Amino acid sequence: MSDIRVLYIEDDDAQRKQLAAELRSHGFHITDARSGAEGLRILNSEGADLVLCDLNMPELNGLEVLQRTHEKHPNLPVVLITAHGTIQTAVRAMQDGASDFMIKPVQAAEVETTIRNALEKAGLLSRLQRSEKNLEVILDNVPDIIYSLTPAGEFISLNRSAEMILGYKNEELLGTSVFNLIYPDDPERIRAAFRIAVETGKQPFPTIEFRMVTRAGEVRHFEVSGKPIFENGKVVKHDGIVRDVTLRKEMQQKLRQYSQELEGMVKERTERLEFATRQLAALNEVSNRFTQIFDEKEFLDEVPKLLTRSLDFDRSQLFLEVDGKLDLASYSMEKDTQELIDNFINRVRDPDIPIPPPVLESFEQN
Repeated sequence: MSDIRVLYIEDDDAQRKQLAAELRSHGFHITDARSGAEGLRILNSEGADLVLCDLNMPELNGLEVLQRTHEKHPNLPVVLITAHGTIQTAVRAMQDGASDFMIKPVQAAEVETTIRNALEKAGLLSRLQRSEKNLEVILDNVPDIIYSLTPAGEFISLNRSAEMILGYKNEELLGTSVFNLIYPDDPERIRAAFRIAVETGKQPFPTIEFRMVTRAGEVRHFEVSGKPIFENGKVVKHDGIVRDVTLRKEMQQKLRQYSQELEGMVKERTERLEFATRQLAALNEVSNRFTQIFDEKEFLDEVPKLLTRSLDFDRSQLFLEVDGKLDLASYSMEKDTQELIDNFINRVRDPDIPIPPPVLESFEQN
């Protein structure tokens, strides 16, 4: 305890000297002052680990010293001592931030225990504040929205990510309903999740997807997971995490579209390959059939029929060159009406109607 610096403020010289000496014998480094003003000057110039101060003093009393001490040193423990203590005074002192309150006469051992407890409490409080500060830094840098809602769905708190994602300042959202932001088709699913979580107790509700509308009017996709917080059997708030999954949803949509396009391409190529395979088999069949026909007229008559039936053509015609002109030798038009067949025959045999150039070109090339 020799490193503990205690500033002892007491206007009664005899009491101050006696207790200071006893505390020094217990290993404390004691700096004493006879008034509140003197004590504050010493504190501001030399510092201290704890202030031990009489409550009833002229000029500045103990409560005023406590107040001014915490204005500059908010975490410094202050223990007040008085000979005229009441419950109301003790409560007032503790409410104002005193670490403890002692009634005279006091014993050095008792004061030592009080100092030790006050310093331990101050150390725990300091570590807690650092932890809270670290947690605050972490929460503000998490890319997800971390929220607390009232049982009715009104915002109690939000981390900084909410502002970056939604475009609203947190001050604008606090006290407003989260359902004001949720896409019109989705609120009932969120309410249902809240109800289930409340009915099942403290269990978190399953992660669900929903949409919210940003300040800019953009509809974004989110996942939320959270749970109700109970006190005395009643829900006092809902805590949870909301993750923006818009990019993931867009990528999933693009992957589905690409997959569908790829499936279409594979299907089309497969159909073409199957068609080519059928055509090749049909050509082989036609070729084999041709080798079995020895009569020229029968051969000429059968060619269009074989091509149409085997290769699944709609129609087929066979032209021969006779005296420098194309002459219709045979045809197969089984899928056409008789009227269309008659018109076709009349057209190709009419000397005044020329054969279409593509037909002539095909004939010359083959």
